[in-house]
Amino acid sequence: MKKFLLGSVILAIVIFITPSSYTSAKSVIQVNIDNNLVHFNHPPVIYRDFTMVPMRELFSMLGAEVQWDQGNQIITASIQPNTTVEMKIGSTTAKINHIKTPIDVAPLLINGRTFVPLRFISESLGAKVSWDSKTNTVNIVSSQDKVRPFQATSETLSIDDVLKRAIEHSESLKKAEQDVKRMEINKGLLGDNAEWKIIYSADLALEMARRQVEIAKDQVMFSVKEGYRSIYLTEIELKNKIEICEIAKLEEQIALGQALLGRISENEKNKIIAVREQAENELYRAEVAYQDAMTRISILMGKQKGHSYILAEKPTYSETNIKIDMNEHTEKMVALDASLWRIGKQVELAQKELDSASYRSYELAKMDLESTTSAWTEGKRRFEDFLRKQYESVKTLEQEHLKSKAALLAAEEDLVKVKTRYEKGIASLLEVKKEELKVNQLKRSLAVGLSKIDQVYHLLYKPWLV
Repeated sequence: MKKFLLGSVILAIVIFITPSSYTSAKSVIQVNIDNNLVHFNHPPVIYRDFTMVPMRELFSMLGAEVQWDQGNQIITASIQPNTTVEMKIGSTTAKINHIKTPIDVAPLLINGRTFVPLRFISESLGAKVSWDSKTNTVNIVSSQDKVRPFQATSETLSIDDVLKRAIEHSESLKKAEQDVKRMEINKGLLGDNAEWKIIYSADLALEMARRQVEIAKDQVMFSVKEGYRSIYLTEIELKNKIEICEIAKLEEQIALGQALLGRISENEKNKIIAVREQAENELYRAEVAYQDAMTRISILMGKQKGHSYILAEKPTYSETNIKIDMNEHTEKMVALDASLWRIGKQVELAQKELDSASYRSYELAKMDLESTTSAWTEGKRRFEDFLRKQYESVKTLEQEHLKSKAALLAAEEDLVKVKTRYEKGIASLLEVKKEELKVNQLKRSLAVGLSKIDQVYHLLYKPWLV
């Protein structure tokens, strides 16, 4: 039997469009770019109700550079400074700045020429597209005769940078600071003869407003830390999905080769292809989650969507394993919580009113005191329960972290063994890749676990942020 050395088997799907599959739009549809009527050397066509135009001509008109990968049937268009659009013949998934994006109709090969969807390309490169039904004209408007980039910025950010901008942009913090000024003015307007109850209420309102400023600052800091952490964690997940996808593609290539040799059935081959497709779908979702994390940071800083960032420093989380006297800690947190403090002051006020109540108003004042006291007791109970649950959660996460560390040590030992077998020629590259993936996933899992511990500890010491 002859021996075959199988490298990678690449299957290319070529879409052939027959004249009956599309309708020529030469005499029907016109295209205007910045109020200039465009004449294509090869007329646009209507395919599945979408206007398709010659690739190179459109990109040239929009000021984009275009590259064509004949082997993989991939089109790449770019506009400076940092906008790239990538499409593949026959595929309804494009990439804008490496982020997967679904498209309504795939690029086509018609008589050896590549046609692309007009609206998608134009809007991806930042232009505005509209349709004039009266004249059957597609109007494309670029920005200052140059198409606006899909993502205008890509900057390096430290957590201090984000915090500074977020504080400057925070409307809740600005409102809290304005409330303090308003309460100070109100208190200053009170005369010397004002009733004790009015003075007490004014003092209470002012102190509450000042506490709200500190809470608003804490909330901004927490949101920034969570946003920065989200970018870090979604980036970790994205790396995981990239590695999984690479392995799935490698397994698919092997399966395609085996199928050609009749070593596996069509059903087995299709299952492996389905695994690769699922891996690509999960990679797409990870890319979207990563981009969403960028968007949340942008919103915190008062920026629009579409910005991308590079973390100046990776969040670091140390192993804490701190033992806390929860009775002492709970008592301290109760004293610091603004909501419980306010209810406590309401109890004091209710007690003062009861002490000074007349015979006729005594029962009503007594009912008010009982109501506010009950609210204080119930609020304090829920607060203490929350703190204890947070502490239990921390301890559970710390135990899981120790298990993950042990699993990582075992996985690293397995990787060394597989690499040794591979060097001796008795293990495959795929086996090595899978063990490497396992080790990398466990390392990233440790980082995620430590970040969760840090998050819960943060809420344990600032529970009012929930």
